[in-house]
Amino acid sequence: MSHFAKVFFTGISLCTGFALAQATPDTIERKPLVIGTKIETGQIVQGSKVIGIDPDDYYISQIGVSLTQEVIVNKRLNVKVGAGGVFYNAYPTAIRSDGGGYGVKFGPGITQAQALYKFGEPSNSWGALRVGYFAYKYNPDAKNLGEYLFRAGAYPTFAMTGGWSIMDNAQAKVQGLEFSVNQLDGALKHSFLLYNERDFRPPGDFTPAYLGEYTKGPIQIGAGVSFYHYLPIKNKLTSPKSPNNTVYTFNNMPAINTVDPLTGDSLHYAANQHLVAGYGDLTSIIAPAIDPDWTADSVIAHYNPSVDYFSFKAIKLMARASFNIQKVMPIAILNPEDLKVYGEVDLLGLKNYPGVYEDRTERMPIMLGVNLPTFRVLNALSFELEYFKNGNPDDMGSQQAKLNPGYAHNTVTDNTPQDNGGGLGSPVNPGQQDYYSVLLKDDFNNHRDDWKWTLYGVKQVMTGVSVRAQVANDHFRAQDSYFPGYWNGPSMLRTPKDWYYVVSVNLGI
Repeated sequence: MSHFAKVFFTGISLCTGFALAQATPDTIERKPLVIGTKIETGQIVQGSKVIGIDPDDYYISQIGVSLTQEVIVNKRLNVKVGAGGVFYNAYPTAIRSDGGGYGVKFGPGITQAQALYKFGEPSNSWGALRVGYFAYKYNPDAKNLGEYLFRAGAYPTFAMTGGWSIMDNAQAKVQGLEFSVNQLDGALKHSFLLYNERDFRPPGDFTPAYLGEYTKGPIQIGAGVSFYHYLPIKNKLTSPKSPNNTVYTFNNMPAINTVDPLTGDSLHYAANQHLVAGYGDLTSIIAPAIDPDWTADSVIAHYNPSVDYFSFKAIKLMARASFNIQKVMPIAILNPEDLKVYGEVDLLGLKNYPGVYEDRTERMPIMLGVNLPTFRVLNALSFELEYFKNGNPDDMGSQQAKLNPGYAHNTVTDNTPQDNGGGLGSPVNPGQQDYYSVLLKDDFNNHRDDWKWTLYGVKQVMTGVSVRAQVANDHFRAQDSYFPGYWNGPSMLRTPKDWYYVVSVNLGI
């Protein structure tokens, strides 16, 4: 553990100890134990192949249970601890040689373990310190899409939806601390976070973040910044400097006539053009074309290219807004939030890299949503639309499909890249470590999944019982049969024709 991590966790212990020291034992209030369950079932009607398996008609089934205990100490310190688990069907369901992938799996876990200390008058505090493991949601209107600041990556570029819970999971699980401040009678809110990365590689890195929110009548606006992976546990993993994590930019190369090692197609590169290449390009394509005895190092030494190293580090930005016309013109036959419109736009990484991440607009997911009127037949009915012009694949495990699909992916008849998995590699190619190419960019049309959508509805049947339904083409990833709780790899919905539905019954007492 790094010196920073030791200081961080020592600080959490001291803050929690300080809060406990302010309380007196005779003011402890133990809330009733909360028991909850969610039964989700549905089907991927049409999807895109993952690890060579077609997910069409794939059965979705997840049953979650949770127990949560809340204790309030001296009206100032709130402690919540929860545990639970999920029964689920892994993907793929086919029987492997080791018996995995077949039957119902179970994943136990901690749902939350947090302490919240209020500053000032407890009934109207000006700020609070929260430490531990807790859910964090900055966009209160997002039902499924959005929340990209903490649910999307920069290098590689991808977005995430669902998880242990497919529905009602548009939020992040934070392991760290949050210091929040309220101003202008609660109209202006600030949130400062420092959290430890749990879900996205490399794990353990610390990310500082700030989010602000202002509400005035029917309008609410918010903004945020995340310094993603900026305090690494091990810098060699976060910003590796190795050949497979490097691109070389040449402006003085001779004319090159060679053959694509994958397809056999002829390749021609004019002399003295701006040429961006990976180390694998130099070894397999460029060096042999210049001199049969040359290696990648020979090309680098002779033509002295500029060098760029990729990093998982990124500065991510977020802006959002909502407008609720019923704050101005209430309509009695509608739910209070019906007709509300909302949106969010993020920039997943300020920095550009040559060859792979050259266009910031390809790292800008945009989400728009509206709460449709149901005349109180339903408690909520929302439609969300996303535009994400990501030229790279929506793949947590590798960015190689755009660059050179033959090495990181298998080519299939429908021209859909297939993730092969692999160990921790580099930001340009974290799922594979052996080869990548920035010469061959257009083997797959990764813009087929630029548009995403969700239709989400809720009906409260009685106190503690609700029925929810969702139909979507989003960033769905199924539970991995090899690694429970792991959603590595590409989205299962990568064409406009892909979609799924899921219905859940929620019980809570």
